[in-house]
Amino acid sequence: MGAEREMTMSLFNRKPKHVSPDEQEKPNERLIEASIRGDTKTVKALLANGANVHARDDWALCLAGFYGHAETVRVLAKHIFTPDSWRGKTREEIEAKARDFYQKIEAFGATPERLREAATVLADAAIDCWHQVRPAPPKFQISPLPAQPRPW
Repeated sequence: MGAEREMTMSLFNRKPKHVSPDEQEKPNERLIEASIRGDTKTVKALLANGANVHARDDWALCLAGFYGHAETVRVLAKHIFTPDSWRGKTREEIEAKARDFYQKIEAFGATPERLREAATVLADAAIDCWHQVRPAPPKFQISPLPAQPRPW
């Protein structure tokens, strides 16, 4: 874990302040390539360094799901469904986005087994996100009055 963090930080520290559009696309392309291979470690490092998880219309997530790389899908889904980006959204909106991703993976022609796996990961990520952003339930209040006997 320490070595991965050091690698990630060194990549971040080497990043120039002003990069061309071509240079900005390289991490996104590498993210897609790593997702195809199921290289979760590289996916994590690229996301930590600013690769766009939604690059090329969410190809990284779709291709990881298509090829059956569940752990890579999990990392990408957790990155997409971070609570800070979903605050103020309804459960329906969050779940609709997870369904959209599922439909994109389905459109790629993933096998039923891989689709089920991706659906489970996406649903879990969406529900976890909702649990973190949902409004707090009303507080339960106990009456200060003594309990009254029930009439029979």
